[in-house]
Amino acid sequence: GYTDAAWDWLEGYIGGLDNFMKMTTVGGEFENEYMYAMGQIMRGLYFQMYTDVFGMIPYTEATNPDITLPKFDDQKIIYQGLIAELDAAMATIGDVEKTGANVNDVGANDLYCGGDLQNCNSLANTLILRIASRSSGAPGSDFSQPAITKALSSPLLDAAAANFRFPK
Repeated sequence: GYTDAAWDWLEGYIGGLDNFMKMTTVGGEFENEYMYAMGQIMRGLYFQMYTDVFGMIPYTEATNPDITLPKFDDQKIIYQGLIAELDAAMATIGDVEKTGANVNDVGANDLYCGGDLQNCNSLANTLILRIASRSSGAPGSDFSQPAITKALSSPLLDAAAANFRFPK
């Protein structure tokens, strides 16, 4: 029962995240590259937790509406894809601090980083370090050591997690 409940919760979460990303992508109804990058980071956090719990999960075909039974990907494929997505999100954010002004500023609506894009970058970088560390030493994990080295040279969540908060 616990496994089913955990699977159902995680499996159900991707729909809302996918809708957010479709709305904020180029040409989306609420196009905003910084919000999209935040979505990529949340997607990284989501899939990292999901694969760590269950191992092989749908990833490469997970949000394709034309595929009713997506294939289950190996963790190596998932981890490499997540690192690439998180790198892309951090590149988009760069040195920018907010997603925009007025309605385009996520601000207090961002439950994790409080709308501070540099905190989002620290979260993404910390996720890369976690993913790469977990895959280190596994067969075919030649991607992990360069990712660890790169992550350690950029800001991470601080030890007290003062720049990251979980909702109450």
